[in-house]
Amino acid sequence: MVNLLSNRISREHLKPGDHIYCWSWIIYSHHGIYIGNDRVIHYAQRRGDRTSSFISSSSASNNSNPSKSSRVICTTLDEFLKGRKLYLYVYGADDDFFKFKRGGTCTIDESDSPELVIHRAQYLVDHSIGSYDLFSNNCENFAVYCKTGRVDPDTGEIGTSGQVTANGLVAYGAAALDISLLEPVGHGLARLNMEHLRIQKCSKIEVEELAEYCAARR
Repeated sequence: MVNLLSNRISREHLKPGDHIYCWSWIIYSHHGIYIGNDRVIHYAQRRGDRTSSFISSSSASNNSNPSKSSRVICTTLDEFLKGRKLYLYVYGADDDFFKFKRGGTCTIDESDSPELVIHRAQYLVDHSIGSYDLFSNNCENFAVYCKTGRVDPDTGEIGTSGQVTANGLVAYGAAALDISLLEPVGHGLARLNMEHLRIQKCSKIEVEELAEYCAARR
């Protein structure tokens, strides 16, 4: 059950359109969109690569050669988790909740409908939208975009990466509890202010227009 101390969730409580994540190591988490029937769409990075292109291929969901390139793929929940614990990314968090949680676990922004979230995710399995970047176009960016449709009008960055924002302010955290107890005083407030500014600044861009919109701004 998701609460202030932890975003852990059990499989039976998952709903189609949920943004889920698992901790890969202490300051990095892997994110995806649960689409139902034990399936997850997520942006899989090629090991060792900081930057590589999205692949436009309907066969990506088969995950036949995951080491070859970074791309949006559809896999089973077990393949997504790889034995790690399952967490739910919270949308519509209030300011106090957001300040207490660590970056990359929640947002004050509201999610769009599950149907629209899943549509965006499924569309991006088959369509190229740019290049992978660890700091501005990663698996969390992908998942947050699918949930909200927000794009930075200046840079073309889709969604957001709360964990990158947090790690830019502090290089350590409390991964086991998803809370910010180890962050310096004022860190949560700084993230909150940045989040409010991001939401005010970003435009809603539908997925069919995304590639052209982002390309014009990068």
